[in-house]
Amino acid sequence: GGEWRALQCGICGRIIMDPVVASDGFSYERQEIEARLKHSTISPMTGKRLAFTVLVPNNQLKNAIEAWRKDPTHGGGWITAAREEVKCPITMSVMHDAVLTCDGHSYERAAIIQWLRRHASSPKSNLPLSSKALITNHNLALLARTIAALDGDAAG
Repeated sequence: GGEWRALQCGICGRIIMDPVVASDGFSYERQEIEARLKHSTISPMTGKRLAFTVLVPNNQLKNAIEAWRKDPTHGGGWITAAREEVKCPITMSVMHDAVLTCDGHSYERAAIIQWLRRHASSPKSNLPLSSKALITNHNLALLARTIAALDGDAAG
């Protein structure tokens, strides 16, 4: 179904087991994007050159995918778990502009920018961040929109 698109690899189209985000902001199966990067630095999704080739784990997407895998009907159970994963750990609200930090945690862009003005550590783990660079998390943002649409359908 369409509600699974956020869980799919942009290269192979399968549900991701080990999601990583490239500098294009899209999530891929780690093995798929690593193999691709051996011969090309062009984004499979945008067709543009990747700004950098470091891959960042997509922790919240991985948690949502694990919930999906544990729910044999792929019904409401995984969506309940995924609903928590699309909430910003700082604001506790659903993320509309999800970005990743280098440690693989996602936040609402405005909230993490504000946090990073005063801290050099991860709000989630409290560990130092090796970089304050932020990467857009397209898959998590799509998952948040998908859940909001499903919630709207359930309410209507």
